[in-house]
Amino acid sequence: MTETWLQSESPNSLFCPNGYDVVRFDRPTTGGGVALFINNTVKYNVVSINKEFHHLELVCVDLDLYGISYRIIGYYRNGGFSTSAIEYMDASVRCFQKLCSTAKTVMILGDFNLPDCDWNFYHAPDNVVYNGFFEIYQ
Repeated sequence: MTETWLQSESPNSLFCPNGYDVVRFDRPTTGGGVALFINNTVKYNVVSINKEFHHLELVCVDLDLYGISYRIIGYYRNGGFSTSAIEYMDASVRCFQKLCSTAKTVMILGDFNLPDCDWNFYHAPDNVVYNGFFEIYQ
């Protein structure tokens, strides 16, 4: 789930359905945030994020289902193409490169706020933010 708008004082019991655990990152200001809801019958481990990436709105868990090991990353980027958006995407790419360096099957879920991506042909406008995002797939 992206754009949760949760604050650190919001208890999980307020929004998490029975039978589920939640792993979340709350933005310290209004808006944003990301959460993963995991059925509480599934064993999982929260993956710690390196301190240099603590400003990124993401959460990461490892879990095994039916004999397959997965790494699931929930992510949110608030959009834009300013200097700070470029720096955010650069940090995101570096973080994803570290998190994806695993033998596990990796799934990145979320909202990158990149509306001009053409997913049929893996193509996007030629600018630093879009290029940074597509760098993840090379």
